[in-house]
Amino acid sequence: GKATDAGAISIHSGGSVEGIVYDETGKPVAFTPLLFYDSEEGNDFCDAGRIATVSTDDAGHYRVSNLPEQAMWVNLAQRGKHRGVVRRVVRPVDGRTAHLDFGGTVPVKGRVVAHGRPYANKRIELAAGSDFSNTVLMVADTDSAGNFIIYGSPPGHYTMYHDGEDRQTDRIPLR
Repeated sequence: GKATDAGAISIHSGGSVEGIVYDETGKPVAFTPLLFYDSEEGNDFCDAGRIATVSTDDAGHYRVSNLPEQAMWVNLAQRGKHRGVVRRVVRPVDGRTAHLDFGGTVPVKGRVVAHGRPYANKRIELAAGSDFSNTVLMVADTDSAGNFIIYGSPPGHYTMYHDGEDRQTDRIPLR
């Protein structure tokens, strides 16, 4: 029968993130899931740390709302099967919408040569950040001449990696 003052209660609407997912040729991708995690360790095999999951619509657009104000690692689901931009990091701000595209229409082209020979028909990664806690991760395949192309690379400094003999554990920086 007594009333007690509980103090001030704040309700936050959270932040939103929206964007477009593009494939390795710069075209929007329909019905592709994106997974939002609270750390770089988030992956398809474990739900621990997953904050949200959203899929693109038929035009490749996605939007997710009510996200906490913290850094989030956003991965394409089954990112190992995709080429192009497969991971980004975003920090939603309460009451605002952040724009986060995966890929785009502007190409970044290059050629990889190792020991004077084309690094032919290999998978490579371009990563921004340190070690495996990459803030941006892009994947491409080289052709027979060692050429690669990635569409919609976010501006930044990247390290290029290639797979070692044991693809499960080796990730070797190219110089």
